[in-house]
Amino acid sequence: MPRVSAIFLLPPLAIGRLGGAATPVDAFDWVEDPATHGASQTAIRPAVTLQVLADGSLRPFLPAAIFFRDGPGGLIRPTAPFFELWARFDDSDQPIPLTATRLAAIGGSLSRVAYRITAANLKAVRRTKDPACGFGAEVELHANDHVAKPLLGVSPHSAGIASLVLPSAPIPLGEVQAIRPFPGTSLGVDRDVLRLRFTPAGGEVYGPPAAAFAPDPDAPRGSIRQFEIVPERNRILNAAASWAQFRPTNDLEQPEPADTFDGVM
Repeated sequence: MPRVSAIFLLPPLAIGRLGGAATPVDAFDWVEDPATHGASQTAIRPAVTLQVLADGSLRPFLPAAIFFRDGPGGLIRPTAPFFELWARFDDSDQPIPLTATRLAAIGGSLSRVAYRITAANLKAVRRTKDPACGFGAEVELHANDHVAKPLLGVSPHSAGIASLVLPSAPIPLGEVQAIRPFPGTSLGVDRDVLRLRFTPAGGEVYGPPAAAFAPDPDAPRGSIRQFEIVPERNRILNAAASWAQFRPTNDLEQPEPADTFDGVM
């Protein structure tokens, strides 16, 4: 019986995008515009998409059109990438996707496959050089647990240093789910492969309690109109943390891109 000599996740890098909609954006390919007057411009073409069903299994389908929002003016649909578990066996140099069927054939089981997922937001750390201004989450799950696990970020705690995100008010960083393998292939997709899906968070703005209202820069001269900096429910950051008091004094403290926080002018 061949033995597993190496395991890894593919792709090694994937890009997610924040979005508040409950439905992720469907898959698409970049193609050359086929229209007569396309002039070699690029266009998008719907591609086979993996829908996660209520039981955690997959339903591959080909969408008729691509929607980036839930209707006109609706919430943005997140980009939620999948990761596949691949393995190299000692009887071959070529890695292959690891399926539940092959796993069982070598004496393994889904319950013995464990994942550890770490997510973090370290933008404030980059500026303040204070680790207590970062926040992250770590969860562990097994391949036979198909319930989505939330990633609730909190800041590290050190004696005498104010943490930005407190355990009593964590910031959602998205969720991760182990997909239920199912024997069979549909639309060229092997549904039996062990997969993980990461769904990013909604992309909301957070701040300390004082980040409430400010003069509206787009208001007419002399107007007292204001705009809400941070929704009240999200004014949860620790005002004593160094990020809440950070003011850049030179370009080294304000690296590019500079406009990565709400309200920048």
